[in-house]
Amino acid sequence: MNENDILTNSFFVEYDEGRRHLCVYTVHNGIRADVPIRLRMDSLLGKGKEHAAQWFGESVFLLIPSLRRELYDLDKDDSA
Repeated sequence: MNENDILTNSFFVEYDEGRRHLCVYTVHNGIRADVPIRLRMDSLLGKGKEHAAQWFGESVFLLIPSLRRELYDLDKDDSA
C-alpha cells in the first residue's frame, strides 16, 4: 500500500457498536476503501474526552495532504 492509497481529502466515518471501534474509511474518486482505519473506543475512552477528541482530529488531519504540509510540516517538496 502506498501513501496515495491512504492520504485523501474525503472520508466516511462510522461507529461499529459491535466491535466498539470508530472506523475511518478513506474515499478516493468517490469509492470508499474496503478496510477502515479503526480506533478502539477503549483506547479513546482511556485518553479522556478532551484528549480523545484532539487525538481523533489530529489523526484525520494527518490523512489530508495539504494539512500534513501546512500544520505538521510533513511531505514538503524540498526541491523548491
